[in-house]
Amino acid sequence: MNNKYSGIPNLISIMRMFSCLLYLLIGQNLILFLLLTLFIGASDILDGYVARRYHWESESGALLDSLGDLVFYISLLVYLLLCRTAVISSHGYIISVAVIVKCLPIVISLVKNRKIAFIHTLLNKLTGIIVFTGMVAIVITGKPVIISIMALSAIVSGLEESIIHLVRKNPDKNTKSLLLPRHD
Repeated sequence: MNNKYSGIPNLISIMRMFSCLLYLLIGQNLILFLLLTLFIGASDILDGYVARRYHWESESGALLDSLGDLVFYISLLVYLLLCRTAVISSHGYIISVAVIVKCLPIVISLVKNRKIAFIHTLLNKLTGIIVFTGMVAIVITGKPVIISIMALSAIVSGLEESIIHLVRKNPDKNTKSLLLPRHD
């Protein structure tokens, strides 16, 4: 159903992307970090919920949601590099590998289909939850307690999404897993 309110989920996604820029302004302030991260996490859940609840799903909305996730990950990485360097300095290699592997599906979809296509796999969703909660834990404790888990999750989900792009001619953006039947 398309009506004058059907763009609300897209506006929420765009607002989330712009909100990520605030990470550059909050510095070491733990309260602001937590509030901003909770706001961004809530808006990520809200845009999908509103789109599904009111049947306002769209290709552009799915793309904006995935781009919002990417902007969130990049913003968190920049925040860590600028404001929490000591926390991540010993994990540079695995973080670099995770970033490269998570970007691989974008490159593959661009080369293969001449467009950016994100696939909303269960592993991608799980990685989002792990990164979100992991970042909060890292900033609160000041210790890189789960960076390796976050990075490994990103690597596995990036590899799965890359394989889906490689083996399927036109991958369904709602493919849940390589192991589960294709969602049609």
